[in-house]
Amino acid sequence: MTAGLVLAGSGLAGTASAAEHERRDLSLVVGVKPGSRPAAERLRVPQPVPPGATVTYTLTVTNNGPSDAQNVSVTDTLPAQLLFVSSSECSNNGQALTCNLATLPAASGSNTHTFTVVAQVRQNTAAGTLISNTGTVGSATADDTPGNNSSSTDVIVTTASTDLQITKTGPGTQLTAGQAFTVTLAAKNNGPSDSTGVTVSDVLPQYVNYVDTSGCTYDGGTRTVTCTAGALTSGSSRDITLNLQLDPSTPDGTSIQNTGTVAGNETDPDSSNNSSTIDLAGGTQPTTTTRADLELNKTVSSVKKP
Repeated sequence: MTAGLVLAGSGLAGTASAAEHERRDLSLVVGVKPGSRPAAERLRVPQPVPPGATVTYTLTVTNNGPSDAQNVSVTDTLPAQLLFVSSSECSNNGQALTCNLATLPAASGSNTHTFTVVAQVRQNTAAGTLISNTGTVGSATADDTPGNNSSSTDVIVTTASTDLQITKTGPGTQLTAGQAFTVTLAAKNNGPSDSTGVTVSDVLPQYVNYVDTSGCTYDGGTRTVTCTAGALTSGSSRDITLNLQLDPSTPDGTSIQNTGTVAGNETDPDSSNNSSTIDLAGGTQPTTTTRADLELNKTVSSVKKP
């Protein structure tokens, strides 16, 4: 079968077999949307991401026609600074990604398909590193404009960023003056980067006496307990339990609040969860009540006979 074809944009015209002139013009645009930021269709201004952050790449294939494209394949080799996390349509072999599509029509409205790939910046990537990622598209159908078959986008690595969080729990019930009790300080690194030099501190309020805690020091002048949590990888946590005592002189009906704080070496963009305050009795009643166990012993010291 022969057909007289005028192939728009291809520079070809004449009479030939349909098979010979089944051609198409595929184009590929690689975009990146780190975290929850809006998608970028084509972005050569590097977007900043800290170590440990996930980067969502969008690989948008468009068939500019005039023929349908058969056996479309997008390939993308992730740079060494990235770890593959997931993709609903693409497969990976190490750093090499392949995204396949049986047919991409040339008809307007259905001639575009977007693949999504999620990767993570490796934790040891130095600040200032430029990560450039390039995707390439091809198909079994000849392409008259191969110059738009590849596309690149960049991200630049910033200094580490960690969201440290602390949660404090206490007795949650009324205490008696002189009673020993414990409070727990749970420090967590919500990421995305690993955190170093993590410390947990607690300034003890009046009537609360420090007893001991492994790995912590106490400054009697400032009444501050300081505990070294060390390094916390992204997503990890550490619990610290303080052994304390309610002073025997605590007045009956006293309400006592206590605050714990966490800090690390890295930038923390959210300071709202860096401290946690509790009412030792749980807030439903005064923290303290007083009790005295009095005892009287009566003895005869001497007996005088008449």
